[in-house]
Amino acid sequence: MKKYFEVLINSGDVSQLLCPAEDCNSLALPTQVKELVEPILYEKYEKFVLQRTLDQMIDVFICPRKFCENCVVKDEETNMAQCDACNFIFCVLCEKTWHGQQNKCSLRKGEYLKLYNQWKSASESEKESMFRKFGKSFVLNTINEIESTKWLEENSKPCPTCGAQLQLGYGCNKITCSVCNNCMCWLCGKKIDKSDPYKTFYN
Repeated sequence: MKKYFEVLINSGDVSQLLCPAEDCNSLALPTQVKELVEPILYEKYEKFVLQRTLDQMIDVFICPRKFCENCVVKDEETNMAQCDACNFIFCVLCEKTWHGQQNKCSLRKGEYLKLYNQWKSASESEKESMFRKFGKSFVLNTINEIESTKWLEENSKPCPTCGAQLQLGYGCNKITCSVCNNCMCWLCGKKIDKSDPYKTFYN
């Protein structure tokens, strides 16, 4: 049971920590978790439980400053929040200094992927919560952009001359780029001679 708790806490899946008593399907109490795991891991467990609770409170966020991490209530009209403890004014979407409601967040790729992964594993009620927290259009646009990028990565290759993404249709493995009009081999991704495009296949 101890090992089971350790694995779930390290993976952040604290919602699956069930009571260790036989035939009990309720969630484990904090006191039970504390008895089974090391103090450092219990601190980690407490942080995950707090974050899970805050995620269900659509207007409460954690101050992104590591030395602060105070609970902050979001402004009702915008995505802005001001920490009462350190006075930091930030955007609740990107957790950076407030950039105005009309300006888009400058999220890093990993942050978009984090939102995407949360969406893919979320229940319907959790998705509705994400809509309320981040805005429906922001969430859906992020999901669509990432899925389009993933599809292109899996189903296209870059032209070796201009970098345009090309897709293989029906026929042979010779592709002519619609942007620069050069030819490439779909199999190896290399540029081939337009005057004799099939020479590479003969060799």
